[in-house]
Amino acid sequence: MTARLTLMSRARRFAVCGTVLLAFAAAPLAAGEIAATPEAAADFVKGLVDRARMLSSRTDNRDPERHRQLLAFVRTGVDLVAIARFSTGPFWKQASDDERDRFLSLFETFVAQTFGRRLGELTGHNLQIVKAVAVAPGSEDSRDMLVMSRFVGSDETTRSFGVDWRVRISEAGPRIVDLVVDGISMAVAQRDEFITVIRNGGGKFQALIAKLEEWTTGPDDSVAQKIDVKPRMAGTKTAKP
Repeated sequence: MTARLTLMSRARRFAVCGTVLLAFAAAPLAAGEIAATPEAAADFVKGLVDRARMLSSRTDNRDPERHRQLLAFVRTGVDLVAIARFSTGPFWKQASDDERDRFLSLFETFVAQTFGRRLGELTGHNLQIVKAVAVAPGSEDSRDMLVMSRFVGSDETTRSFGVDWRVRISEAGPRIVDLVVDGISMAVAQRDEFITVIRNGGGKFQALIAKLEEWTTGPDDSVAQKIDVKPRMAGTKTAKP
């Protein structure tokens, strides 16, 4: 029971920093429609926030269309495969193709459900872009942009917090690969959580799959099975938080 509470505590901590990432995942622009510049990345973030606010108006967790929209947002705005590879560390290479496919299917559902539960946290906050810069100009990471922002409370009773977004602009369009909320990296927090689950399960990747099946059991999962598009592993690079 203690171990379970510890894991759930970590999961909730991840949800706090990861919700912002999830809530702003939206349909990407085609490669020819966005340049790999800090300004373009900042505009992308602004657009994601606007889309998230629109989705937050659908509050019925039992609404199938809401679940479909959550999954679509996650699949098209977040580099799920890159985050999955990073968050499972060395165990990703040990997993079979079937285990990876099952994990990715559950992971996107887990992300969508987390997003759906935390949408209300957007209420009462205004986005302010502080600065946007290229992560490593002239290097292999030259298409990665860092957008620094703050969510400012609309009154004195609403807490403000900082969010740094790492946006990768690739041929498939812009994707979020990590973000840092008040100094906490989503990718690193998730990596700590998942690796702990695997190690507690005897170092078996299946232990993480079983835990995700437990966490995602519910109406969201039944909706996920009805949607055909799945993450693809081909051509996706490992995330670099």
